Amino acid sequence: MRFFVSYSRSLKIQVKAVVDLLRAAGHDVWWDTDIHTGNDWWAKILNQIEACQVMIFMISEKAVASPYCMEELRYASTRNRPILPFIMDDASGYTIPRDFGRRQWFVYKGDAAPMLTQIIADCAAIDWGRHADRPSPRPPEPGTGAGSLAKQYQQAVDLARAGQFEEAKRRFNNVASLDPKGWGEVGQRWITRLVRYEDIADLADHDSTEKIARRKWTALLQEDADLDDELHDPLLVRAKLSAAKPTVAPPVTAPAPPVTAPARKRPADVLPAPFAWIAIPGNKGKTWTGAPYQIAKYPVTHAQFAPFITAGGYRERRWWTDAGWEVRGQNTWTEPRYWGDSKWNGAQQPVVGVSWYEALAYCTWLSDLTGESITLPTEAQWQYAAQGDDGRTFPWGNDWDCKRCNNSVKPCDSSVTTPVPLYQGKGDSFFGVTDMAGNVWEWCLTDYKTKSNDITMKSAYRVLRGGSWSNVNAVYCRCVNRGWGTPHFRYYLRGFRFVLS
Repeated sequence: MRFFVSYSRSLKIQVKAVVDLLRAAGHDVWWDTDIHTGNDWWAKILNQIEACQVMIFMISEKAVASPYCMEELRYASTRNRPILPFIMDDASGYTIPRDFGRRQWFVYKGDAAPMLTQIIADCAAIDWGRHADRPSPRPPEPGTGAGSLAKQYQQAVDLARAGQFEEAKRRFNNVASLDPKGWGEVGQRWITRLVRYEDIADLADHDSTEKIARRKWTALLQEDADLDDELHDPLLVRAKLSAAKPTVAPPVTAPAPPVTAPARKRPADVLPAPFAWIAIPGNKGKTWTGAPYQIAKYPVTHAQFAPFITAGGYRERRWWTDAGWEVRGQNTWTEPRYWGDSKWNGAQQPVVGVSWYEALAYCTWLSDLTGESITLPTEAQWQYAAQGDDGRTFPWGNDWDCKRCNNSVKPCDSSVTTPVPLYQGKGDSFFGVTDMAGNVWEWCLTDYKTKSNDITMKSAYRVLRGGSWSNVNAVYCRCVNRGWGTPHFRYYLRGFRFVLS
């Protein structure tokens, strides 16, 4: 399905969560962060409305007041596109546009997952025979008529905040040329700050020029006190420059003592409770003919992931695959995505917001620390640890019982991860492994399409198993159910556990 998302930038974080979910589910989603330098801003928007199958309109006070959002809505309606409206704030203080007609409203309550479910359900109910395209003249860009310099200036500011610097500079120049005395100075000030900001952002991307970037950034903030408030740092310069850097050891001035190998530790010695290995036999099972292995009884918790960060896990190249290190650098990762969010970071809650690359790096770090061969489970290892030899449907047996794991299958209803020992003894697997259904989807080593376990191969999707707290259908909690995710994607439904082989 091809979606166009119309929204106010004040909701960028919330909208991104929905966009990420839709894309992870295999849909083609366009929103205005996908406009690249050099594109004609308004023409690109109209192109995407014409190309989409469905418009998703995020209703808010600022969206209703935005001439851009309202013109996007009108054009999508004129072209006869189905429009799915979502109320994102308290709508009692403004009037919802008539273009939506009378309908049942979906109200956003702070969680993107139910929105995804609603979008998919709404799309399934669309009568496509009533939505044939209606070719219509393209509307002009809002606010580009005579006597609208203030609006053109604000458009340029919006473009700058979105990181579309070339288009922003072109528009600032246009405003200045139309009114050199009135708008010329402020337009030139913006152009100058953007040029300096881009230069600093480029310098901040390289270790060799990071000190220069830091010096220039400090000077820019001192000279331009409004920069932070007005520009909003779209290239994340502040985050890049504040990220911890590896320290350089001072030169040795005395003979160094003999180097001895560090004492090896067991996972139980370095990881906070709860931790235990579950032994899985090899070669004797009806469905497993591989070597014996051990699997962690619980998913890795927030507290158990913390030592990896403290040990410099996000700064040490040696623990990452080539592709993982490249992605980490491009996104300036210094911790899991939801690390500071109190909803997800209880000590015994499973760590979430980790990509496949981060989970694998953690396993490599733990292997280095313990001297043991620790990694993510292969898909076959994960399934056998959950299902055993009797072919059971769910880890605990063949009959579904929503009270045996953290899920949202009626009458159960969950809104957050639970401590990993909570369902111990209630929903344990054939071998006594806990939390293999519900709570969080768990990364496996295996490539989803080829079923290869090669960690160096370029992979579009890696396997996820076990379902999560948000699932409303028991099918996702079956031992044989296969899920997938792009290896760089970080989301609050995903965690991991590890194996020793």
